[in-house]
Amino acid sequence: MPSRVQRYECPNAEAARVGFMKNLTTLGSALSDPPVPFTDQLRLAVAAYLARFKGSSREHTESDLRCYLAWCAERGLDPLAARRPHLELYIR
Repeated sequence: MPSRVQRYECPNAEAARVGFMKNLTTLGSALSDPPVPFTDQLRLAVAAYLARFKGSSREHTESDLRCYLAWCAERGLDPLAARRPHLELYIR
């Protein structure tokens, strides 16, 4: 029996690939008025996470992370404060 789970599709994924880290500050400001340290904290967390990957693995991980951050921004959710229920909603 096929699953009828609705998957989140990252809008404009190809266009968003260019300048991901540069646009991270803009994404941070899209969240419901986050304090400045949050933006710095998110930037550091993203950089540290992506530093573990190289080549195509990094590109794919960056794309997945970009989609997750966009999903959080659309919902006004702090990506670093997300809990299991939030992640379950995103994965669906």
